[in-house]
Amino acid sequence: MGKAASHFIRCSGHVYHLHYMEWDENGRLSGIFPLREEIAGVVFFNGTLVPVPSACLPEKDLQEEDLQELSAKVETGSTIHLFHIDQKMTKVF
Repeated sequence: MGKAASHFIRCSGHVYHLHYMEWDENGRLSGIFPLREEIAGVVFFNGTLVPVPSACLPEKDLQEEDLQELSAKVETGSTIHLFHIDQKMTKVF
């Protein structure tokens, strides 16, 4: 299980400000929740987090522009890969 928070989370066509996301031990998204206080075990990232369904990852290298389209396909229960965008795009897991 993991938890990550960010200034912005872009997922399913929405942009969430100061929220955190949780996923289970298999990498399935459990949900996105408001970050109202400090929560133990939450890793905070500057910038934007973008979850992408594992099943939709292309064989080619992803570009930042690809993430918006792919993140729109994320639903609760989707197995995800998480990307962090600050000054550059980095795959978190």
